[in-house]
Amino acid sequence: MGGCTIVQVPSSEVSASNQSCTSQGGTPGTSCPTTDLIGCCTLSGAEACYYGDAGGDQAACTSAGGTWSTTP
Repeated sequence: MGGCTIVQVPSSEVSASNQSCTSQGGTPGTSCPTTDLIGCCTLSGAEACYYGDAGGDQAACTSAGGTWSTTP
């Protein structure tokens, strides 16, 4: 269905990061929505959340050394 990625950036890079997100069709924000959330993977300072059918996303997350959670 879709996804949400949260990446921590220094305050001096927030504007550029928001512009990059928007130019790629995304919506800048500070958290991922919880509606239809399957789970989130936190890896290397970034969080990617999955919606609808996560399929093998949980296994891929943990095998890469990430932490899987059912909440953002």
